[in-house]
Amino acid sequence: MVTRATLNCAERFEAERLQAEDESGQMISSRYEVPYEKQSPSKEDIHTIFEPLSRGDILTFFENVADDVDWIVKGTFFEMAGHYTSKKDLREKMKVLNTVFATPLKLVVKHILRDGSRAAVELKAEDTYCRNGLPFTNEYAWICRFGGENKIVEVRAYMDTLVSE
Repeated sequence: MVTRATLNCAERFEAERLQAEDESGQMISSRYEVPYEKQSPSKEDIHTIFEPLSRGDILTFFENVADDVDWIVKGTFFEMAGHYTSKKDLREKMKVLNTVFATPLKLVVKHILRDGSRAAVELKAEDTYCRNGLPFTNEYAWICRFGGENKIVEVRAYMDTLVSE
């Protein structure tokens, strides 16, 4: 079991934010947490999780998202902007995208920066067209946290909202 003493400074901060210790110094897991060594997907794992998006296969991608995900879409003007506390609510709001796109939204991973259970994933829309015939080339940065079984449990999604509108 991981104790606070075996974690580096950043890992300790995250562990203290999400977990508590019992009297013996053992970490007690919170709602998403599993033993620390099991919650760190590799870059390859993360790429595999996001790969279905490059084919426009959002259903397969969402198999890797926790039902009670904490997902924030940053922005002030885009209709999708907001805070969602479940996969169901997020997917319901995503239906608005059906009014925008003539083709499936295909998001291709450009870069992944990983640190333990967190990753910054840079994505770009490719081979995607709007109903007005124009190409959709939006770029995104999603800051993700992964929990048990490498499920995405938290996302902060940043995008070029001017392109989205």
